[in-house]
Amino acid sequence: MKFYRTHWGLTQVPTDITYRACEVDLSHNAITTIPTDIFSHLWECTKLHLKFNNISSIESAAFIGMESLERLMLNRNKISAIEWGMFEGLTSLQYLILSYNHIANISLQRETFTDLHSLRYLYLESNRLTNITPGTFDFLHGLHHIYLWGNKLTGLSPDLCINQPRRFLIRMSKPHRFSAWFKKPSQTNQWDCSSLCWLKHEVQWVTITFWSFPPICTAGANWASLVCGDHGKLF
Repeated sequence: MKFYRTHWGLTQVPTDITYRACEVDLSHNAITTIPTDIFSHLWECTKLHLKFNNISSIESAAFIGMESLERLMLNRNKISAIEWGMFEGLTSLQYLILSYNHIANISLQRETFTDLHSLRYLYLESNRLTNITPGTFDFLHGLHHIYLWGNKLTGLSPDLCINQPRRFLIRMSKPHRFSAWFKKPSQTNQWDCSSLCWLKHEVQWVTITFWSFPPICTAGANWASLVCGDHGKLF
């Protein structure tokens, strides 16, 4: 059973969602907060659409009880931080879409993503991230794709995806020509490629690959001409 309430002007999550719903779509509303335990009766739900709202607060254990959820769409909201407990209980989640929010911080607690054992796709593009602390993704052992373009990142730690399976796919930059097509300012990270020799080494061994495009380097540097040693150190 599917439960749809899009374009209703809702300012809060409705309380009459049937427990039999396997897909819930509350997108294109004006919801601001996801309270604790609000979806606890939706144990059969596999898809939850919350995109295009005004969500700025997700309380701890907001999705508790949703053990079957595989796709969570939170893109195009006003989320500014990812906090501990926000995704508690989502043990079956495979797709977490957080694109086009205001995320500048991911909680430094390693337990932030503890329950996301099944996560394979993590979308963080077009946020405000300036740094991703080593250890952030330690518990995401199944993570296979990560999207990072459109942030304010300049570098990535070699320990960022140390526990992820290979071959690992990463999207770091969005080509300028895409922005030109849509007549919008270019959104791209300003990568200091001299600090990414570890990544160059993994790419050469095809243990990490870029999804579509390599990093766009700053200071006139060019990823293709970056020369690194055998152990991922800049010559």
